[in-house]
Amino acid sequence: MNVRDREGRVRTLLVDLCPGHHRHASLLSSAPDISLIGPTSLCQVSKTLSARGPAVTVLNTDTIQPLPRELIQDLVHNTPSLVLLSLPVIEHGFAVDALHLGVRGFIRDDAPASELVHAILCLSQGEIWASRRLLFDAFARHIEHSDPAYPPPPCAQETLTPREQEIVDRLCTGLSNKEIARDLNISDKTVKTHLQRIYKKNNVHSRLQLAVTN
Repeated sequence: MNVRDREGRVRTLLVDLCPGHHRHASLLSSAPDISLIGPTSLCQVSKTLSARGPAVTVLNTDTIQPLPRELIQDLVHNTPSLVLLSLPVIEHGFAVDALHLGVRGFIRDDAPASELVHAILCLSQGEIWASRRLLFDAFARHIEHSDPAYPPPPCAQETLTPREQEIVDRLCTGLSNKEIARDLNISDKTVKTHLQRIYKKNNVHSRLQLAVTN
């Protein structure tokens, strides 16, 4: 999927569950790197997604209660884009569960515009926008609840080059592509190229899957 429009902006759908709340729409509509779709309501999500094809879907809510699991599951499974949750409070247990359901990031609803835009851009590049503790606990829970009768396929770490193994080691600690690039003194593009090869060698499709199998 082409995540950007003709002007190079990331197509972003805003699903706003806050009546009369226009902060996110205002922030995103004025961001030069974002092509804003919406805001829209939950009942219009399916129609909007099929018609506009956003790369990132931002679900914004002002409730301090965790969103229903079924709502998140339906949104993730019926959304061809990557889901970022904007919440007043990022409750740890809820966030870990949401990661397992396929949510790709979390941000406080009062975060500055620069952080919100940066989170969206990171998701569009295949990143996960979450704290290292959240990622670690999500990996641990995945391993804990894995069915021993169906163990994950053996990883192909023996086929990784030394550089690829260095990237895997850093990825498993929760480092972003930019942090890995800075740590290894290579470019972001080189990290992405290595990751594509690493995914193929390990027969996985995401950072979460790779971290769990290593």
